[in-house]
This record gives sequence, C-alpha cells and structure tokens, in this order.
Amino acid sequence: DIILDQTRPRVTSAAFAPAAGARAAASAAGRRSVLVKGSDNLSGIGGVQIAANRKKPGRTLKAARQPARSRTLSAAFPAPSTRGRLWVRVIDRAGNASGWRAVSG
Repeated sequence: DIILDQTRPRVTSAAFAPAAGARAAASAAGRRSVLVKGSDNLSGIGGVQIAANRKKPGRTLKAARQPARSRTLSAAFPAPSTRGRLWVRVIDRAGNASGWRAVSG
C-alpha cells in the first residue's frame, strides 16, 4: 500500500542536555548537546534541524541509532551554537516539518 503523508510531525520535547561527567568537561569547552524527542504517526521521523536562526535551518541531522521504521525519536544532537536561544524541529520521512520549538538555557 502507498500512503500519502501530509501530516506534520511533532517535537514532544527539546532541551539542552545536562552536563555530567565527561560531558561537563565538553560543555565547559563550549560544546553542548540538545536532547530532542519527536513523533510522527505515519512515515516516522527522518531527522532533526537545530538552528540559531529559523530562517537558516541548515542541514538535517540523522539520529545515530534510530530504527528504520520508528515513529518516535529520542536522541541527543550537537548544538550548533553555544550561546543564546536555539530552535529545533523534526522532519518526517515524507519531508514534512514540525513547527519550531525554542530551546534556552
């Protein structure tokens, strides 16, 4: 069966990863991660965009260990900027984008 997916996926949560252990040293050096959770009921999550400017979203990042047919995503991604607010959205495998969600911290 062929299913036409025109439904937007959802970002269910997005936050900076807490600094702990080895990550604390990396965070101190200016490298942070963003924990992203998202869902899509039809085609599944294909990737994530993280940007300091919503008008310039940059490339779509793929989760390192995401099952091929998974409809949910829970993964950490490197933050492109170390200061200020970032914006996160998920893209489903059909190319539909969620709305942007702000990440501050």
